[in-house]
Amino acid sequence: MPGDDPGVANRLAGAVRATSGGSVGNGRIEGLWNSTNPTDETVLFWQHVRLANLATGDSRSPAGDGINVQDWLPRNAVGGRIGVTGTPPIAGWAGTFFICQDNLAGNFARQIDIAMDDGLPGSGTVRLLPGGAANGPAINQADLIDSGIYTVCAAF
Repeated sequence: MPGDDPGVANRLAGAVRATSGGSVGNGRIEGLWNSTNPTDETVLFWQHVRLANLATGDSRSPAGDGINVQDWLPRNAVGGRIGVTGTPPIAGWAGTFFICQDNLAGNFARQIDIAMDDGLPGSGTVRLLPGGAANGPAINQADLIDSGIYTVCAAF
């Protein structure tokens, strides 16, 4: 599992084993989806998929080579972070993996929820958090405004 593999250095040249952000080797990508700790499972997920040619981007170690981890991590078209985790960003939300991205305008976040799910920001497989939130309760339908900024997460 990318980010969670205890033997990744034996499989991918230059790969770094996670030493924080979860229990390495338990089959889950643990930690906050928007972590910036270069030794967390959720951060090293990106190095592992890049080294395996499953995603584009800089595959050097985020903990070395003078890399600014904030610049190294993937971003969406409006500069928001994109992240993956096995830890539910919303308590009680069922799923194995969660993909989140932040800094999305309310009108765009609404379109994503309508296209992928039920159009309700607090239910289903796509949910919205207040802008800048890594986790917490989903917003209510009445709180979603087009000019607001939100974090959009999808459960898989």
